[in-house]
Amino acid sequence: MSKVYDQLKSLEASIKRQPAAQELEQQEAIEEAQRRTEADTRLTAEHEAQRAGELRLQALAQERAAAEQAQQDALAARIKSEKQLIQQLQNRQAHDRMVDDLARLRMEQEVELNRLVAAREAQEYSLLSGQSGDLQHAVARPLPAGERVNPARKYFLVAFVGVLVVAIYIVIGNRPFNDRLPMQPAVLPVVEPAVQPAVTAAVQQAVEPSAQPPGMPIPPAPGQEETAASSTDEIEANIRQDIQLWADAWSRQDAQVYLACYAQEFMAPAGMSRADWEALRKSRLRKYHSIEVKLRDIDVVYAGGDEATARFTQDFVGDGYREMGTHKEFQMKNVDGQWLIINEKEL
Repeated sequence: MSKVYDQLKSLEASIKRQPAAQELEQQEAIEEAQRRTEADTRLTAEHEAQRAGELRLQALAQERAAAEQAQQDALAARIKSEKQLIQQLQNRQAHDRMVDDLARLRMEQEVELNRLVAAREAQEYSLLSGQSGDLQHAVARPLPAGERVNPARKYFLVAFVGVLVVAIYIVIGNRPFNDRLPMQPAVLPVVEPAVQPAVTAAVQQAVEPSAQPPGMPIPPAPGQEETAASSTDEIEANIRQDIQLWADAWSRQDAQVYLACYAQEFMAPAGMSRADWEALRKSRLRKYHSIEVKLRDIDVVYAGGDEATARFTQDFVGDGYREMGTHKEFQMKNVDGQWLIINEKEL
């Protein structure tokens, strides 16, 4: 009987424990669901924060790209402005040189013209003096005994001598004929029509000067010799200007302007890529606190087209380091009006 009672007690106790276990399991399930919900909420918040961070990074990248583009535009505008200023200065210097050359050429032409006029006057005076002397000697020659003077011949000789004297008076006086003649014109003997054309032709041949003395070269027109070389000189001046721009950017440690002086097809040394070479040049520009680059003896060889060769001597001073008298050679190419470096080597 006691065994049966004990079994009933244990059965009753197990029945009482079942609801408590179920409630505990339900409570644990609820807590697990809450933990999962909180974990999902945290993950969602983290994803949203990550997305917001990505959006901020994209906005910063866009702002940086816009700032770099604006900086490049400003740099291009500054380079263009500097080139225009240098070009204006070179044009002004070229204009001053041209004015000086024209003034010197005009002075030389005036001196040469005065010399030619003096030589022509001396030649005409000598010619007319010789002819006048021969005619006077012929008139003053005594006639043989018994010979009579022909009146027509006498009138011809007198008229010819008179015309020659008037021509000499006009040429030597170097003034218009009307200013030299007296108020009362001299009465000349009438020349017969048969001999008048010969006299007129002889006088005109003696008085009228030739347009240009024989053997005397005609001086060239001003600026004619410089027209063919003006375009080449201007191109070579632009090349020197772009080389000096490269040296100035190096001295200012301005990496953007310095690298912009090299063309896209520039051959980097030692087989380096363009990116590696640019990184190396930027690091060397930042290596010194101050840099000074000076160029001298710039020699440009331009034979036409869009390529040229330039040789010069370079002096480099960076902090305490000095490298003087380096001879360099550039192969350059015209790209959109600017001469860029496509090859660089030391001689």
